[in-house]
Amino acid sequence: MNDYFVSIIIVSLNRKRELVKCLNSIHFQKFKNFEVILIDNNSTDLSSQFCKEKFPELRDKKTHKRRCFW
Repeated sequence: MNDYFVSIIIVSLNRKRELVKCLNSIHFQKFKNFEVILIDNNSTDLSSQFCKEKFPELRDKKTHKRRCFW
């Protein structure tokens, strides 16, 4: 038994197609003890809402203005 828990944090800005590919890849892996947190950096393409509908377990946070995280 594996006792690890992993948080996957994705920061995105207007990348709906790439997000869906990424989330599909994460979803279909063998390791299941994880959470996915999406930080939507004020996207205008509705990517956050689309991904939340497709992956209801997704935790999401939308920023109100574009921020630099590095």
